[in-house]
Amino acid sequence: MKKEKEGSFTERIWSFFASVKLSVVLLIVLAATSIIGTVIPQNADPAGYFQSYGEVFCKIFKFLGLFDMYHSWWFLFILMMLTINLLVCSFKRLPTVWKIVSVKNPKFNKKRFNNIKRKDSFIIPSSPEKLKSVYESYIIKKLRYCHSEETDAGFVLYAERGRWTRMGVYIVHLSIIILFIGAIVGSLFGYNGWVNIPEGVTVDHIRLRGNSTLRQLDFALRCNDFQATFYDSGMPKEYKSSLTIIENGQEVLTRSVIVNDPLRYKGVSFYQSNYGILPPHRVTLKLMDYKTGKSESIEAPFHKKVNLPDNQGYFKVVRFVSDFMNAGPSFQIQLLDNGKSPVLLRLFKNYPSLDRMRKGRYLFSVESYPEVYYTGLQVTCDPGVWVVYSGCILLIIGITITFFMSHNRLFMEVVRDEEGSRVTIAGTANKNRLAFEEKVKKITEGLQLLS
Repeated sequence: MKKEKEGSFTERIWSFFASVKLSVVLLIVLAATSIIGTVIPQNADPAGYFQSYGEVFCKIFKFLGLFDMYHSWWFLFILMMLTINLLVCSFKRLPTVWKIVSVKNPKFNKKRFNNIKRKDSFIIPSSPEKLKSVYESYIIKKLRYCHSEETDAGFVLYAERGRWTRMGVYIVHLSIIILFIGAIVGSLFGYNGWVNIPEGVTVDHIRLRGNSTLRQLDFALRCNDFQATFYDSGMPKEYKSSLTIIENGQEVLTRSVIVNDPLRYKGVSFYQSNYGILPPHRVTLKLMDYKTGKSESIEAPFHKKVNLPDNQGYFKVVRFVSDFMNAGPSFQIQLLDNGKSPVLLRLFKNYPSLDRMRKGRYLFSVESYPEVYYTGLQVTCDPGVWVVYSGCILLIIGITITFFMSHNRLFMEVVRDEEGSRVTIAGTANKNRLAFEEKVKKITEGLQLLS
């Protein structure tokens, strides 16, 4: 009884995973969760999640892994279930198909021939002995494989083509399994992050998206130079970075990276994502006496007091913004003039005369400052990507075989007749039967013309 129960339990498990209904349910769930992944931005800024969904939903979504769902345990579980389902379905149905595919020398099957409803028949004034070799040569050209046997009344002939195409659906199954394996490998062992590198600086780590933790690279990356070109409107036209890979103290690769043209090295891809200007440590300001019109240039370090020319006050550079309200680079200055209360001034490099509206004793404008750009790179590593590419290629091959090729079989019986020989032909195909029936009709017409 115990063995029967164990056997029954095993059979139920096997039937469960071999169920087509399970495949449909898993595919629907996979499609639904993928929609969620497009609605909720993945691996975005946590502050943005908090602002969009609030504290409560933010915690719930984070617990469910919806902010990085393609790496969540439940998404991987769905992929693994679908993989097992495809494997079991394939193993359950494969033996029947393999019996057909693995036959070395298939022969004429009288029972299968009789079961075919549509047959074409004609009489030709030649004996079966004369027709046998002629018909064999003709059929081989049309279907490649041909086997004939002599009978008491004449001969029978069996021909076929594309028997191996019955494996097309299993190639599709295998390709999907490979795709899932690639996705699981990439999810478990891959990562997605970002790094900002100033010009001339070398880094050997990145920050992972989602939690901003550091991840060490197996090599170092240096930004040699950053260049940006702009339209007349000020919008960026193109920006590119010159990057160098350094491994074991040696420069092994140098190339420029632009948008949609990444640098790839040892499975890690660096995409040009953004750029910016680092806050300068000093700025050269032009101070003009409002009454006399005399001006002079003063170099001002950040966060340090700088006396005014008449020593009756001071100013201090306290903040830099690379692009303030789309007006370009700006500096914020704290000014204490002639014992008055401190005031904050905002100076724009692109608008040097803006401070004239204040009508103070000294008018400030930005003359120059060292511009040091940094390049922002998106970093991805997916060790399963080549597995996925292989699966995609195999999927295309499998779909082509499954939908555009078929196993064609031709049966022919030739018996002696008072007028010569009676030829009966029947054909069948596992797919696209109407097209093969037309082909059989043309073969029949061709055979009638042979003597």
